[in-house]
Formats: sequence, C-alpha cells, structure tokens
Amino acid sequence: MTESASAAAHQLLEVRAGRSAPLSVLANAPNDASEALEVQKLVLASIGPVGAWKVGAPGPDATPNTSPLPLSGVLPSDSTVRTRVGIVEGEICFRLVRDLPPREAPYDAQDVFAAIGGCMAAIEVLDSRFTDFESLKLPTALADLQHHGALVLGEPAEAWSFDMFASLDVELNITDAPALRAFASNPGGTDLARLLVWLANSDSARAMGGLQAGQYITTGSWTGKPVVPDGGRATVHFPGFPPVTATIEKA
Repeated sequence: MTESASAAAHQLLEVRAGRSAPLSVLANAPNDASEALEVQKLVLASIGPVGAWKVGAPGPDATPNTSPLPLSGVLPSDSTVRTRVGIVEGEICFRLVRDLPPREAPYDAQDVFAAIGGCMAAIEVLDSRFTDFESLKLPTALADLQHHGALVLGEPAEAWSFDMFASLDVELNITDAPALRAFASNPGGTDLARLLVWLANSDSARAMGGLQAGQYITTGSWTGKPVVPDGGRATVHFPGFPPVTATIEKA
C-alpha cells in the first residue's frame, strides 16, 4: 500500500469513527479507480469483512464502477439507520450462494447466474464522509465506498428472471405518502446481468479475494436520490418483490 492510500484511508476512517468532522477535501485523494481501490482495501480492512458489493454505471453502455461494502451495514427490512445525509436509493439486489474466486478465465453470464441464490428489493442509505459529496470526482467517491451508509434488504422474491427488469417499475413512499413512481429507471440500464458479470471479472473483486457465497450485490438506484427527513420511513416496492422499508434517523 502507498503512503497516499494509507493517509486517505486514515482520514476517512477518522470521520467514520466520529473523531473527525466531515471532510471538505481529501488530502492524498486517489487519481483513478486503481488508486481508489487501494484506499477501499484499507478501509474494509478496518470496518469489514465484506458483506456486499455495489455496482452501477452512469449509462447503459458506460463502464461500471464498484465498491465493496462492510457486513456490519447489511441490515434487514424495517431497520432504523442513523445517517447525516438521509438519502435513500431503491435498488435490486442479488445474494450469492457460490463463490466466484479470482481465476484466469473470465466469468460469463452462465457462471454468474449459477452463483445467484436470491433476488430482492433493497434500500441503500447514503452517508458520505464529505460535506459536499455531490461535487466529488469519481476516484474520491470510490475511496469513500461511494457514500455508503447501509444496505437494507427485503425478503427474496419467490420468482424472478433477468428478463423482467426491462419492464420493471418502482414505487417509493416516504412515511406512507407517495413520493415517486418510475419505469425502467436504473441509470446503468436494465441489463443487470451486465453489471454482475463485469463485477465478477473486475480488478476490485480480484483484489478482495473474489466474490463469496453469502455476499449481496446491489445494482444501482431506480429511484434517484430522494432525501428522507429525520424520523421518516422510506418504503420501496418493485412489482413481484416483497417491499423493503428503512427508517431514517439523522445524525
């Protein structure tokens, strides 16, 4: 690990622990995804183990990006999450039942499909270590695990297929009041299999020892980035999936 990565990880961990105020800038900030991965590894070495991954893309044909997420932040539906930011994202999440370890031959879609044992709705709650996280360059955002706070999981769907995502809609309620309804609205596109295969073959997955059975993979927001007020309750519902709910407690 480089001294720059160690210094950046230390700053982020100090904010996470409450020993430092949120950052306006990150000294020794990474310049690219490779340098950000070094910071991610150090952060997860402190707050891990890895319990989940987030993978997404800014467009259907754009190169994805990813962050490993700590197991401590993987929570069941109806959990209360303490966060300074209060942004929630309704997402589709997958649970692995087989390992996908690093290997020379790339994984294909069938390899990845065989490793998936469940699919569920999820709410990612954001909680950045920065005062102005919307203005950050991507490598710095990646170093902060893309502003991850918690991943709240619904129950698995009884029946699902990758084909259904092309026509999937989503509803978001905040404290029982309708807040959003959208259709096929994931910025990374509805081909979620593309994101999963990319992740399985990514440098990030290899650096963390591969994807492991029991881990979850969440695949980008279908609901934008709405802010839930202190004490508010967000409920996300995708047709065919049990709903997932999280209550926000502002830090």
